[in-house]
Amino acid sequence: MHNLGVTAPIENPDGVATTLGHDALSMSEHLAAYSAFDNGGYRVSPRTVLRVTDASGKVLEALDANAGRVQVISPELGYTMTDLLRGPVKLYLGDLGRRPVAGKSGTTEAYTGSIFIGYTPDIAVAASLMHIDAGPKCNSGYANLATNFPPSGWQCPTSVLFGENVGTSVWKPFVVDYYSSHPWPAMWSPPAGVVTRQVCAYDGGYVSSGGYNEIFLKGVGEPRFPCGANPYPGQKPYAPAAPVASPSPTPAH
Repeated sequence: MHNLGVTAPIENPDGVATTLGHDALSMSEHLAAYSAFDNGGYRVSPRTVLRVTDASGKVLEALDANAGRVQVISPELGYTMTDLLRGPVKLYLGDLGRRPVAGKSGTTEAYTGSIFIGYTPDIAVAASLMHIDAGPKCNSGYANLATNFPPSGWQCPTSVLFGENVGTSVWKPFVVDYYSSHPWPAMWSPPAGVVTRQVCAYDGGYVSSGGYNEIFLKGVGEPRFPCGANPYPGQKPYAPAAPVASPSPTPAH
């Protein structure tokens, strides 16, 4: 995580939360880390000022877009992560699942904060909604956005949003609005070190047909066994689906 640009101390890597308070992963660092997946494995430090102009529009200072770029993961690993992160978009964000969009939702255990981070080949965007007061009353900073969701009943006498709801109610409208005036980019292209293999849902073994495509780092994690050879304990034996016969044509009279 530190290689991706996270500077906060990670005391409990199994329970990292993105919050607006002390001892937490800031949203800007979280977004910058995701951006490395989108940038071919290069970490890019966030900058709040891109250029400075005078009153006439003349550029006095401009940020070098390549300044501070550091290769922290391979392009192949970045592409594989992007392929994985396209799954939540297809699941939660409807028609954006057909676009070059990757992202992930997150919700804190106490339901006091929710986040959605995602990117396209052009932009990376993070949206976060937090409870201002996590005390007994739990005054929500976004209760007005939660009118279509039932009361939580867990910690707060108010409505809550999960990370996927942040994606649909905040993140998606922003991205759709951006691309209403910008052309959509092409889909990411796989690097040479990424391969596609057809696997089965039974145990992840390889098949020649009738399975689904998965991508792998070449030589790493590719299925080495045929479908049905590696069942989990108690699983019923693998039974390939029987071929369906094509109906005979009806003679014309």
